[in-house]
Amino acid sequence: MISVIVNREANLIRAIYANGHAGYDDPGRDIICSGVSTLLFTAASALEDICGYDSESFFRVTGEGTEDVSLRITVPDQGDDETKN
Repeated sequence: MISVIVNREANLIRAIYANGHAGYDDPGRDIICSGVSTLLFTAASALEDICGYDSESFFRVTGEGTEDVSLRITVPDQGDDETKN
């Protein structure tokens, strides 16, 4: 099962954590896991492109190619309130 946790501080998303395996197919061939990964990579890309954040500092992937993959996005505490919202 894939578990996703979103940490909020008031109305701001501070972090998104996802881990696990959907079990639909073997690791590396699972379309459900691929979809979840795509959404998180797109969110990280948007933070980098729109907000100007450096993905190396807030986006981490561990365990690629195994059943224990974890993705983490920790939103940097920088920028003005409009950018954060």
